[in-house]
Amino acid sequence: MAKTIPHYLVVTSGVHVDHISKAQIAASFPMVESLSQEVVQWLETVNWGAEAIYYQNGETPQ
Repeated sequence: MAKTIPHYLVVTSGVHVDHISKAQIAASFPMVESLSQEVVQWLETVNWGAEAIYYQNGETPQ
């Protein structure tokens, strides 16, 4: 991922599930891996050299 993102990236997340089983916890790891790969693919589409767009009060994206 370091080759994909030219800057630092910090991702913090969490989920709370009452009475989760060890099997359910174990099943979450492949889900997280899959999601992280999707994020990497999305980040590869970002134009990192693009100029930021700022909206003034009352303006909204078109």
